Amino acid sequence: MRSRQGSGESTKTLDNEERRKLWTLIVKFSETLERELAEVNLYFVDQKQAWDMTILIEKGETVLSERTLSSLSASIKSDLREAARCLAFDIPTAVGFHIFRAVEAVVKEYFKTPSFSTPGKYRKNLGGYIEILENNRVDNKITDMLRHLKDNYRNPILHPQDSLESDEADSLFGVAKSAITIMVKDIENRKRTKQLSP
Repeated sequence: MRSRQGSGESTKTLDNEERRKLWTLIVKFSETLERELAEVNLYFVDQKQAWDMTILIEKGETVLSERTLSSLSASIKSDLREAARCLAFDIPTAVGFHIFRAVEAVVKEYFKTPSFSTPGKYRKNLGGYIEILENNRVDNKITDMLRHLKDNYRNPILHPQDSLESDEADSLFGVAKSAITIMVKDIENRKRTKQLSP
């Protein structure tokens, strides 16, 4: 065996003892690697459409703009992160669970703005919240989107016999992302308008 040093052509040949030591180290390394790899949990995550899988797994909340994220609580960001992770790991019904926690938490932010009263005891559900938003003249594009999410995704997955398919979870994630973005913008505008009014 020869080794090159620098850019020159000088070589060194290993003697029998050096070759034996090198071979022993290679064998030990191989045995250790084989033993440790048998104990390591390694998973391969299939690509999901055009998503950056590292982002989905590690920081899925960043699918929203920085402006939108800056208005969200840590718990909402956590649910977004978990929903994205479930999307990456192909656990579609869990995507629904986490994304609806995030959507409902953003909806509840309306009740912290002036002119919105806290919903009554029997109206503390997404359907009741939507009615209150409609009564307070929240833009139809928001209430229609929320009603679509509630009727076509949320209500069905509350039944144990129903679950989401992967493509449904991906669609839900996208629609919920849009709903959260436009709700945050609307809530900010309402707060700003109330601050400006005498």
